[in-house]
Amino acid sequence: MTFREGLLRARGQIAFILALAISIAVIVRLEHLGTQAHVEARVEERLAELSDTSAATRDLVRKALRRAEAAQGASPYDPAGAAALATSLAAGRLSATIDPEEARRRIEPLLPTLMGDDSAGSLAALSAVALAFPGLLPEPEAAVD
Repeated sequence: MTFREGLLRARGQIAFILALAISIAVIVRLEHLGTQAHVEARVEERLAELSDTSAATRDLVRKALRRAEAAQGASPYDPAGAAALATSLAAGRLSATIDPEEARRRIEPLLPTLMGDDSAGSLAALSAVALAFPGLLPEPEAAVD
């Protein structure tokens, strides 16, 4: 039997193997598309939740921001005022009340004051900043008590 005769006799098996390979490739591709669509839907859902802030909440954030700015302006080196302003800016960023770049620009000068203070208010403000602006704070060297 020659090679050609062998291929002719095995054409059914060859067709079966090709069909099997193609069907597996199609299944894998459809599974990938389904998973990708599912992930994109979850991301869109989460973004909608984050941006679905009520007007009352945005007004509350603006009011807190105004008061924190006044407190910080009255005493620029007071950690409590810096903590209030940083927390308000983080809330403004998370509620889409304030532009993220503007909030980041305004928070950066407050960080040395907050990091130099070990009070509960400063730590809470740093936590809010870390949530609102991932990567802005340096990595901690040791665990917090």
